Amino acid sequence: MKDLYLIGAGGFSTEILHLVEIIQKEKKQWNQVFFIDDNPQIQNTELRGVKVLAGSDFLMTIDSEIDIVITINNVNTREIIINKLKENNKVCFPNLFSPHAIVDYDYIKIGEGNIVMHHVILSTNLEIGSFNIFNSYTGIGHDCKIGDINSFGPRVAISGAVTIGDKNDFGVNSIVLQNKNIGNNNNIWMNTSIMRNLKDGNTYFGIPAKKINL
Repeated sequence: MKDLYLIGAGGFSTEILHLVEIIQKEKKQWNQVFFIDDNPQIQNTELRGVKVLAGSDFLMTIDSEIDIVITINNVNTREIIINKLKENNKVCFPNLFSPHAIVDYDYIKIGEGNIVMHHVILSTNLEIGSFNIFNSYTGIGHDCKIGDINSFGPRVAISGAVTIGDKNDFGVNSIVLQNKNIGNNNNIWMNTSIMRNLKDGNTYFGIPAKKINL
C-alpha cells in the first residue's frame, strides 16, 4: 500500500484532506497521508493532524512508488508542479472521486490526477483529460469534452456538448450554454454566463459575458 502526498497546505487542501478521510473510511487505499508545501514557514507543522513534511523537491528523492494529489487551484502553478513531478517515474496521480458525486462511470473517459468533490455531477458520454478540479455542486452535461488543468469553482454549470480546452478557470456560479467551444487559458469570473464561443487567453465577466481588459 502506497503513501499519499497532498501538494499544497492552503485552505482548499483541508477540503481535499477531508475527502481523503472519507475515502479511507470506506476502503483504506493509502498507508499514510502527508502534506507537501514549498513555504518553509509551515513545514514541520500539522494541518488537521497531518504533517507538512517539506517542499516539493523532497518528492524527487523518493525511490518507491507514491501517490500524489495536487490541491492547488491556480492553473499555472498546478502546471509547473505537474511538469516537475513527471520527471520522477515513481510518482502516480490517482483520481479522487467523492462518494457523494454522481458519475456515469460506464460512459466516461478520464485521465489522471482529477479531483471530483462532493455533489458534483459528471453526466454521460464525457471525455475528460487530466489534473482538473471539479469543486462541489459543479455539473457537467452530456457529451462534453474537457482538456487538462482546468479549475471549476463551486456550482459551475456546463451544459451539454460543450468543448473546453486547457487551463481555464471557472468562477463560482459561472455558466456555459450548450454546444459552445471554450479555448485555453481563459479566466471566467463568478456569476458569468458564457453564451458564445471563446478563443484563448482572455478574462470574462457578466450576463452575458463580456471580455474584461485588466
